[in-house]
Amino acid sequence: MQKTLIYDLFVVSIFIVLVSVPFIFIPRFTKNTSTPKPLDFCGTVSIEDEATNNFTKKHHLEKALGFVVNVKEGVKLFSAHCGSCHDYYYTVVGPPLAGLRKELGKQAYTWFDEYLENSDLMLIRGDKRSVEIKKKYGGIDGWNHTDSSFTDIQKQNLIGFILLLESK
Repeated sequence: MQKTLIYDLFVVSIFIVLVSVPFIFIPRFTKNTSTPKPLDFCGTVSIEDEATNNFTKKHHLEKALGFVVNVKEGVKLFSAHCGSCHDYYYTVVGPPLAGLRKELGKQAYTWFDEYLENSDLMLIRGDKRSVEIKKKYGGIDGWNHTDSSFTDIQKQNLIGFILLLESK
C-alpha cells in the first residue's frame, strides 16, 4: 500500500513538472515582436547614440545649419550609400568621415553638399581638399559622388549626421 502511495505521488509530481515546464520556460523563448536595440561591442556607445546624445553639439550644429538633423535617417543613409567605401574613423576605400566639421569649420556643410553634387567640378576648379582626396585615395573607376541622387532632406540628414561625428 505504501509503495503504491509513493509511486502515485511520484507520478503526480512528474506530471506536475511536465505540465508546468512549458509555462515556465517557453515564454522566454518566444519571438519578441519588438525590435530590440543591438548591443554594442564591449559596452561601447553606438555611433547613433553618440551623435544623438550629445545634445549641446547637436543643438549648436542645427542652429548653425538652420534645420533639424534626423540622426536615425542619417545613419540609415550612411549605411546604405557610404558605408561600403567609408568608415567613421578608419580609412577603407575612401577617407574616414568623422571630424570633418572640425577640419572644415563653418564651411563644412557647404563643402560637403557641393562635393556630393559635383565633386568633378570641384576637382577642375582646384578645390584643395578635393584634390588631396583624389591624390591620396584615387577613387573607383566609374564612380563619383555626383552619381548619388539624394533629396534635399536626405542630404541634410546624411551630412548633418556626419558633421556630428567627432574624430577620435
